[in-house]
Amino acid sequence: MKSQSDKVFITSIGSCTASGNTDDIFFNAKTKKSSLTVYNQITSDCPVKTVGKVKLKTDDIFAQKVRPFVSRNAELGAYAVSQCLNTIELSRTIPDGLIFGSASQGIDKIMEVIDDLKNNPFNTLNHNSISSITNAGVCRLLAERFSISGRVFAVEGASCSGMIAFIESFNAIKNKIASSMLAASGEANLFKPAFLFYNKKVRVNKETYTFFGKSGESIFRRPSEAVVPYSVPEKSDRGVIAEGGAALFLANENHTKEFDLPVLAEIENVFFYYNCTLSSNNDFLGLSNILNKLKNEIFDSIYLPISGCWATDYNLYTACSHYFPNTHCFTVEPVIGHTGAVSGLINIILGALSLKNSVLLPTLNFDAKNLDQNFKLKPSEDIIEKDIRRILVISSGWGGYNGACVLKKYNGK
Repeated sequence: MKSQSDKVFITSIGSCTASGNTDDIFFNAKTKKSSLTVYNQITSDCPVKTVGKVKLKTDDIFAQKVRPFVSRNAELGAYAVSQCLNTIELSRTIPDGLIFGSASQGIDKIMEVIDDLKNNPFNTLNHNSISSITNAGVCRLLAERFSISGRVFAVEGASCSGMIAFIESFNAIKNKIASSMLAASGEANLFKPAFLFYNKKVRVNKETYTFFGKSGESIFRRPSEAVVPYSVPEKSDRGVIAEGGAALFLANENHTKEFDLPVLAEIENVFFYYNCTLSSNNDFLGLSNILNKLKNEIFDSIYLPISGCWATDYNLYTACSHYFPNTHCFTVEPVIGHTGAVSGLINIILGALSLKNSVLLPTLNFDAKNLDQNFKLKPSEDIIEKDIRRILVISSGWGGYNGACVLKKYNGK
């Protein structure tokens, strides 16, 4: 009998964002190139001026007869999964399961179904129209498309859902339920219900703000300069939402060696905590429950899902500042916009690539002169090339969901 190693590796990745595929987003992150664009469907009452829209062709992955019934988040998730599996050649190995997470659900198809139910007799509706309106439906659809059996299910946890899918995949391997797993997410935020959610009003320094900026303000910033992370409320006053997909193939050491899979990074540990006492987007207490377990550890960098909107980012970056002052940090959000559940997986992907390539990434629109006084981390304005050993990736979602993972450079032993 083969000895069973406890090591779990990231062996393959795939993604689609406003920057393009995985290679594109890593290059754009290194060069601080924004991929945000002016929202071209804007109306007079729409708060959204800038978005991160995926321009890759994602709708030809499913058979033509299936496409009309596939939600946008399913398309984006499927594209990422196809990229991930193509990298390792599906003929060599398929995962023992798939875990899918999304904050948006199949919001576009839900809207269509509601309209159909209002306007047409019930017995005339095509039952296929509801196949991907939920995360569970999308997960089943992806599993069927890519012939994945076994431990297949969906998770929910707002913008932390991608991280939760990753954590559950890791735990399945660690607990010897599976030898390999696929963690995936697809996020379709560019619909009116999402705009409504992000347009909730909050008070900051006696001013009314939303995720998109100061309430009622019509000042437009160029897309490449729209998001200012880590700054004071007057500067970091707006986020930008985006769509995207991400997928990671996780495997134990025996599976990795048996199928000769490449290793991007080792997953040292994962953490999850739900805080039921608060419902803020990124709560200090819930995240602190995780970070307190890591307070004496050293990381080369912390990869954060900072949206650029002070009202939602403040608790997240102050918690990290409290436990890891003077540690390098990075956020990809100014490049692609907030992609909800995909954000956590994108940061894991970029963290793994950073370890593999021995670089720490710079942050676009970093404004050293206007940093929030409670921000004690050290983002870089340029690429830092050195031997990178450990990266902490944080994820946090509305409603009290908090997750994290520690990535370690694989030493080949």
